[in-house]
Amino acid sequence: MAEQQIQRVEPPHERQIQPTMPQGTQAYGVERGHEGGDVHYGTLGRWVLGLVGALVVFQVVLFGMFGVLKRIVESQDNPPSALFTQRKNPPEPRLLPNPADYREHPNRLLRGPGDAMRDEAGREDRELERLGLLDRHSGDATMPGAAERAVIGEASRGAARAPSVSPAASGSSGGTAR
Repeated sequence: MAEQQIQRVEPPHERQIQPTMPQGTQAYGVERGHEGGDVHYGTLGRWVLGLVGALVVFQVVLFGMFGVLKRIVESQDNPPSALFTQRKNPPEPRLLPNPADYREHPNRLLRGPGDAMRDEAGREDRELERLGLLDRHSGDATMPGAAERAVIGEASRGAARAPSVSPAASGSSGGTAR
């Protein structure tokens, strides 16, 4: 035992504290107060290449997985009934033009909702003119002479029969009826 040397460990409060340089580094740490270079380009390059390689492998695995899933879904993609394989046109009247209606004339200009509205307004105007309810020149609504006389005559008879009404107090407002 005498041959072995026992090293004495100093307690932390007895250690010698090294003086601190102005930039906060220890005096024995570096010669100039900062490191000469902190980037190790070889290590950084290996890290970037590893990241790019991992991303490429990940993309290849995803591409293969989605290809397999697509084939599985396509193999199971059977329509539930033969009715779903036939195209059915919506019923008339259509709000928007349907090219399927014009197969015999493929170059025909499709008509839109505005055209149908103008056609309907024209039909209504012709019917109103035929009945004498529209002035052809001004486009204003008119009333035929017989109907106008009947309305005026009814109004004059109604005025003769109308009882005289005196202003009376209305509900809780305290006002008068007008």
